[in-house]
Amino acid sequence: MDLETVMTTDDGSPKLPWLDEMRLHFAQEADTCAPSHDVQELDVLVTRGDSMSGFYYCLTTERWAVDDASEFVALLDRVKAAVAAASSDNSAKKPRGGK
Repeated sequence: MDLETVMTTDDGSPKLPWLDEMRLHFAQEADTCAPSHDVQELDVLVTRGDSMSGFYYCLTTERWAVDDASEFVALLDRVKAAVAAASSDNSAKKPRGGK
């Protein structure tokens, strides 16, 4: 895919910038089974795949404990909402000042 195709819509008007990468950092208090009482941290790197195909979610942590799987699902829903808020559907938008 060439740069002109990536940077313009089907009608040739310029696309708005797109989200390419987002980093989110979460922290929580240690769980009762943790070997220490340190704060637990989770980093989420959201990065776009080749050819604007969608996002990959890469998780990094030394320890992140949940009491129930629904807590993890809720956290991922927060990540998805942050990505959606920062993303835009360029195919339907016109540039500023466009008709």
